[in-house]
Amino acid sequence: MPPNQYGYSTSTGYSGSSQSALGSSTLINPLGNMANPFPTFQAPTGDCGGNKIACLTTNAGQGISYANPNYHPAELLETSFGLERQFARRDTLEVSYAGTRSYGNAYSDDINHINAAAQAACDPLRGGNGLNCTQALGSTPATGTSVGFVANPFYQLAPFAASGNYYTQTSLQKTNFTRPYPVFQGITENLINGGKSWYNAVEAVYIHRTSHGLTLNVGYGYSKAITSNGYIDTVNRIPTRQIAGTDFPHRLTLSAVYLMPVARGRGFFPAMPRYVDFLVGGWQVSSIYVYQTGLPQTLNGWIIDTKANGGDLLPRKRFWRGSINPYFPSLPSGPNFNAYIQRMKPCVATTDPNTGAIKWTAQSTPLVAVGLCSTPNFTQVGSFGVQPNNEYTGIRFGPQNQLNSTVGKNFSIAKGMVFQMRLDAFNVLNHIQQLSSGFDTSTSDGFFGTYQMGTAGGGNQSNRYIQIDGRITW
Repeated sequence: MPPNQYGYSTSTGYSGSSQSALGSSTLINPLGNMANPFPTFQAPTGDCGGNKIACLTTNAGQGISYANPNYHPAELLETSFGLERQFARRDTLEVSYAGTRSYGNAYSDDINHINAAAQAACDPLRGGNGLNCTQALGSTPATGTSVGFVANPFYQLAPFAASGNYYTQTSLQKTNFTRPYPVFQGITENLINGGKSWYNAVEAVYIHRTSHGLTLNVGYGYSKAITSNGYIDTVNRIPTRQIAGTDFPHRLTLSAVYLMPVARGRGFFPAMPRYVDFLVGGWQVSSIYVYQTGLPQTLNGWIIDTKANGGDLLPRKRFWRGSINPYFPSLPSGPNFNAYIQRMKPCVATTDPNTGAIKWTAQSTPLVAVGLCSTPNFTQVGSFGVQPNNEYTGIRFGPQNQLNSTVGKNFSIAKGMVFQMRLDAFNVLNHIQQLSSGFDTSTSDGFFGTYQMGTAGGGNQSNRYIQIDGRITW
């Protein structure tokens, strides 16, 4: 399989209108019509006739990306050792350690991000005001603030024809001109070697080899996985270090195969007639049970207070239609109600973009009134805020708790011909398997902190499933 390749590509965004000023008004001017729907587009520049300076305007006003020319595969260090002890003729126990370190993992970074100080001037939590980035050019700024837009020097310039706003808008947000290369938007460098990951695990395996028809294998692992790749906040250069998305601290597996002790010549009823043995003798049962801690849910863009209101998490509990839950009093009668599992306490707020004042969400407001929420557990970071690195939120999907079993028998129906009959049962215990969808984090839909059952966003649980099948081999 060939490696991933980075090549040159470009596209032209459709610009249907441009702006022009008329006194204090802004006019919207159509740029094209059905006879000429693309009046401007970005033409290929080739090698610019060998003039490298002329080629610098390629993709002007757009975001561009390139590959690190010094990229190399990550370095991997694996360590493992173990002890094995045989306790009986058919029973062994092995305890081992396994560790992995990787260095030089690839990540991407924007080398043309806006200036952190300019962003801070618009962040009320750092003494700024959002109006400094949003007030239109020509408007009268509020006291103590400034306009957020400046005249666009690239307006209607041919090299910016495919850029959208840089070509069609008469003004641009002034933070764009704090970039190292303001002719472009983001400049993403891919395949930067600098990421790291750590994995440590203690594992135990017990094996009982076949005796009296039983073969048993039990395994348990306790592990932790962490990754650190790039920046959680590119502008303010806050590095990422988080529990890996594949981290599951506990995993227990049990597999067993048991030949039923009912057959002619052995076990119970060894003298049974052949026709009875043909029907009831020689059946085999095999089962696999897996219990695994749920995968972690990452919450980027949130300030989390784990101690407010007695803690930010609620017991993971399933509620049915009509169930009473003080944190979700409206859900049982809501038009979109389904059975759900709760996990995150819905004490949620946003911040006023100009003053930084806390603004409770509509879902949380009635909980504040009855005293269930006093301080937000989850505060959404504003547009110009600093993105915190939440290494571990404590929030995990529901655990995987699944038992699959098979009962089968081979029937010899003729010389060289065997009919196999099987009954397979999946998720025998009928537990919810929350494998991919996390808990709701919307600030507007009224379901924050829940995992709804049977919906498109949360319907990935596997119901109990039983099938009967047969196969003839000859």
